[in-house]
Amino acid sequence: MISQLTKDRPHEKVLAWIEHQDEDNLFLSVATLLEIRYGIERTQVGKKREKLERWLVHDLQERFDGRIVPIERHTADLAGQIIARSQNEGWKMDSMDALIGATAMTHDMTLATLNRKHFEQLGVKLVEF
Repeated sequence: MISQLTKDRPHEKVLAWIEHQDEDNLFLSVATLLEIRYGIERTQVGKKREKLERWLVHDLQERFDGRIVPIERHTADLAGQIIARSQNEGWKMDSMDALIGATAMTHDMTLATLNRKHFEQLGVKLVEF
């Protein structure tokens, strides 16, 4: 969801929601940073990749300093349970989404995502877009 800030044509409802938030109340999971880094590494070398790199290192990480939520032992344990449950129930959640969902659940946070499908299965609170 946060990557919408880098798009030429971002999701209008996401932008409107972000603009109306007190940024001090917004947090990122360290798993989100991993997903962003992965996306950057898969982007062809050039101006777009350089722009994304600057955004990650000089904007996002500085902007969310002190509000990047680490993965703790309980969160990792819960994520493992989520992955197993998803496989057993046939809806398959990947590791990163499980970590993000488990982070939201562990810290009783509302999750802002455009990927509602899997997170709805967890019963985690979601932002409506």
